[in-house]
Amino acid sequence: MCKAYEKLEKKEDFSILTPLDRAMILLRNVNTLSDSSAAKVSWQAIISADPSERYDLFKSGAEEVLDKSWHCLSMKRIASFVGDS
Repeated sequence: MCKAYEKLEKKEDFSILTPLDRAMILLRNVNTLSDSSAAKVSWQAIISADPSERYDLFKSGAEEVLDKSWHCLSMKRIASFVGDS
């Protein structure tokens, strides 16, 4: 998921995309993952969460699954600007 957020953040037209357009771009990447993928399940859950809480929710889930510290600066910066608010 981090690579998908990094790629989205670097898009030239990022600033003019709507939050829903940004979510659709990420959804295309998420749909390539298996249905049992922890990243896919987590993303599907957090996209409907309050925008200000999305990064922390995903981070918590990732750390629990990986059993180690996890971070993604791109996701932290833009997660609240993706999807419904």
